Amino acid sequence: MSFSASRAQSAGFSAADEANGNTEADGYERTRLSFGIESALTPTLTIGANAFVEDGRSDFDEFQSVPPFLPTDGTPGDDLSERETVGWRVYGEALAFGADHRLAVSGYATDRESFFDGFASAFQSERLAVDYVATGQLSDTVQLSAGLNWLDETAEYGALPGGSASTQSYGLFVESVYAPTDRFDLTTALRFYEHSEFCAFTTV
Repeated sequence: MSFSASRAQSAGFSAADEANGNTEADGYERTRLSFGIESALTPTLTIGANAFVEDGRSDFDEFQSVPPFLPTDGTPGDDLSERETVGWRVYGEALAFGADHRLAVSGYATDRESFFDGFASAFQSERLAVDYVATGQLSDTVQLSAGLNWLDETAEYGALPGGSASTQSYGLFVESVYAPTDRFDLTTALRFYEHSEFCAFTTV
């Protein structure tokens, strides 16, 4: 098992040119907690999990609302962004049928709210992913790997059409490594990938 806590904080400085009157310091702070656990259930099966939660705040410079949109001090102290993120991953590793198998499921979520000149803007997103890889030796000189990955992403934001959007994608791959000597490796791979917003394609 493992556990960690970290804290970062900076008084910051103005990201815009102080010669143009931008004297406000843009500070930053972040707190993060992380956790992990792994257990070898048998000599051929291991399972584990990791997770973290992070809370942060950052200041930024105000911008003029008309072109050329130059940064300005405006009303110092009320232009900031607050963000909370959570991530997790559970996984298993097994030796079976002459191959090493690795399966992982992970998730990530962001909740961010920005404040500018008294106005608030919210953004939320979630991501869920599944990854699987199997690797085995076909012979003394040939290693073969195969796997898949799947990804689902969603977001809610006022600037998006309808206020929300989502995408899905998945990929399949096969890779072989031919190593007849200690000084020579030949790797070949085939991958198919499809994205809900773009066309499917295959790479070799």
